[in-house]
Amino acid sequence: MGSFNALSNESLMMATVLIAMVVVVSYQQKMRLELEILHSALRAVVQLVVVGYVLHFIFGADHPLFTGGVLLVMLISAAINGGKRGAGIKHASWIAGVSIGIGAVLTLTVLLGANVLSFRLYQMIPVGGMVMSGSMVAVSCVSAKL
Repeated sequence: MGSFNALSNESLMMATVLIAMVVVVSYQQKMRLELEILHSALRAVVQLVVVGYVLHFIFGADHPLFTGGVLLVMLISAAINGGKRGAGIKHASWIAGVSIGIGAVLTLTVLLGANVLSFRLYQMIPVGGMVMSGSMVAVSCVSAKL
């Protein structure tokens, strides 16, 4: 996964034209939103550049230990969020973490064993995220009913 699609100058110009059109409409309608629109557009560009570099770094670090670490962070996040629904349950986050972890490990092991997936970061993050988020929803629903 070494390639990516860069934005063309034409697409950047099209986005700039659209923002300029919104600024013109705001000015003509005397909405006084021009500075806020420009500020928001600039902030969006900066955020997208930062996110792009972060994602480039993450997907560029395709090492099995890093992949396992990312999956562990995802599991911890899912456990904390899944455990929030079980406010009256003792050790709800731990129970959620073990439940989500067992489901994720079993599912990903079957997919890896069947050669549907390889233990590469660009495959494990989306599939692991879907598995863990589905498990988190199930744990949250059960915890809310208890």
